[in-house]
Amino acid sequence: MLVRIIVIFFATFFWMIPVEWLSRWWIRNHADALQRARLLLQPDEDLMWKQRSFLRTQFEGHEVQTDKWGFRYALDDSSSADPTNAPILVLGPSSAFGWGVRSSETYPALLATRLGHFLGEKNSVLNAGEIGYSLVQGRKLYDILAKSRSKPVDWVVLAYGINDLDRFRFFGQLGVEDFLYFKSLDSLFWTKSMHSLAFTSLVYRAIQESSFLLNCGLSAMPSVRVPMERFRSELKRFIKRIRADGGKVILVNTPYRDKPTLDLQEMNVVEVLYGKSIEAKSRGECLHALAEISKARKIETQKVAEQVLLVNQIIAHVGREEGVDVIDAYTALDGLDRKDQFVDPVHPSSIGHTRIANLLFDKMIGSIQVNRVGHEN
Repeated sequence: MLVRIIVIFFATFFWMIPVEWLSRWWIRNHADALQRARLLLQPDEDLMWKQRSFLRTQFEGHEVQTDKWGFRYALDDSSSADPTNAPILVLGPSSAFGWGVRSSETYPALLATRLGHFLGEKNSVLNAGEIGYSLVQGRKLYDILAKSRSKPVDWVVLAYGINDLDRFRFFGQLGVEDFLYFKSLDSLFWTKSMHSLAFTSLVYRAIQESSFLLNCGLSAMPSVRVPMERFRSELKRFIKRIRADGGKVILVNTPYRDKPTLDLQEMNVVEVLYGKSIEAKSRGECLHALAEISKARKIETQKVAEQVLLVNQIIAHVGREEGVDVIDAYTALDGLDRKDQFVDPVHPSSIGHTRIANLLFDKMIGSIQVNRVGHEN
């Protein structure tokens, strides 16, 4: 009996090796960008998900290397900035992480290099950018980091916005806003198990999509992950928390490549289509319900450009109210060469990252010089 169990174990193990290899090859070469990103992520019961620790892999044509926290750092560094004492934290989504660019080309890494030359300090900036993160997740991540710190943070750069507008998340229930979802977050054991391998993650996604089709879509209006009024209030609370910890805050608004093309009436069509889909499902008209969802999602991708303007207006307003500097990355990456500033509609190119890093450097150095003059006087 024992021999049979051993034979079955090794047979399964050797069968899974080529299947796993083929699954990873297929994801890297044929899957969509979100499925490719899943290879870098793991479910997490405190944060919903986080980047995997000690990664050494390729992503979107570039090497990705992460530390024990799952934070990305430049390959030519012996180690990343220590989360327990880095004076500057950059908290943001995949644009801060550096989607589509080298580790050394991300604006946190470029900022660290310029500050290092000016101040003579190495590893002064921690790139705590996490793929897919909303402001709510960023606040929870900050709270975790704050508990582990051996000394107060000097600066925190907050760069959230683009994922807050979305209805999609990598793991967990869709259509529920993040703030409410965290309150009812159950064990993610099953999700963790299904995403331990590339092959099982593909199976898991196929099951999810099949279930969505068999259930004829949605039963209720899906919420964005962080509604704008919630975003406003949570951002203000976040700033107050950082200041209470002794840190200074700089906000970075959301850059976006494409210009708005929809008018107000077309923007409101999305909710109308979702409503029609829910009504069709209640009447048992499954194909009609799914068709209306398909239309809504197609228009929703065009709606992002308008939504980015809205979230940036909120960021600017909160900055004025709280007396916080705002880096206008949206305008900085605008112009005739706008397409050169991005690798896709959402993520800045190495040129775009350089512009953001320079703006951050100028703000920080200006403040440091003012403080020095004040101390000398």
